[in-house]
Amino acid sequence: MGDIFNILSGISFLCYGTWMPNEEAHKFTWVGIGKSLMLLGLMSGICNVLARFGIRIWSRVFLLPYLVFLIMLLTYVFIGFSQSVKQRGVKEVDFLSVVAILVIFYIWQTILRQWVYIVPPRPVMHDGEATNLLRPTS
Repeated sequence: MGDIFNILSGISFLCYGTWMPNEEAHKFTWVGIGKSLMLLGLMSGICNVLARFGIRIWSRVFLLPYLVFLIMLLTYVFIGFSQSVKQRGVKEVDFLSVVAILVIFYIWQTILRQWVYIVPPRPVMHDGEATNLLRPTS
């Protein structure tokens, strides 16, 4: 759901920056934000689909793109947070960056836990009564 929201927000920022009569500097900012949001939404969506597919077929390889994407996103937000604090000190708005870092880290930890859980062979539903019915009785 968040992926679709990012893509639609990116499209709206891109359209606003392209067609609204603003100064050239403002247009560049709106178009840049739109491109960034669209790219973020598309990459997140692709990684999310691959992770869901990997869990469904019980393959760790498909979880790697999502783990790498989350680390890159975490690094990006942390660098932005540290630059903001360096330039103007700690402000109330920095609370959102801290919350974003914690949420991204929680999602990364959840996917990493799934990565560890996939190591053993795939669990198989085993019904003891069904196997007893298949054995020949003598």
